[in-house]
Amino acid sequence: MKGYFMIAALVLPATLQAEQADFSVYSVGTNKINNTVFVETISPIPNNYCNDNNLFQLTVDDVDANRFLSVALAAQVQGIKLTIDYDPAICVGDGTAVQIFKLKS
Repeated sequence: MKGYFMIAALVLPATLQAEQADFSVYSVGTNKINNTVFVETISPIPNNYCNDNNLFQLTVDDVDANRFLSVALAAQVQGIKLTIDYDPAICVGDGTAVQIFKLKS
């Protein structure tokens, strides 16, 4: 039993790679082809492993999809940054999956 806990302790930290950064919003929208909502950032996403280095996406059926669009649109209109927590290894479509998002004050 101890062996299983040791393996889990070694593997788990390697999979939790949450990053946080502040982004200026370039565009906000939806993609009907892959059923996602997206926020395109002006600067690249640091340490990103997904295909598009300037794109955050959530699926349209994610409970936070509409909130994500609203907060991103507010950031764009007000000219303030959006703080996003993300795991650079988790992709949705070509973009990076969002874990936490908020307006930078």
